Amino acid sequence: MATSSIFNNIHISGESSCLSFLDAVEASEKAAKDRKRVPVKVKELRTKDEIKAVFKKK
Repeated sequence: MATSSIFNNIHISGESSCLSFLDAVEASEKAAKDRKRVPVKVKELRTKDEIKAVFKKK
């Protein structure tokens, strides 16, 4: 989902539209829970020299 879509107003008219919207929200919630988390090792760069070393052309 595009980030900008969270700023749109939603106009729901009718019971069937409401139920469809709720089904979509519930499906999205379930999909988010089913995602697997993958651990990633991260090294925090604390000094200017460490940062320069990362961006240094080889």
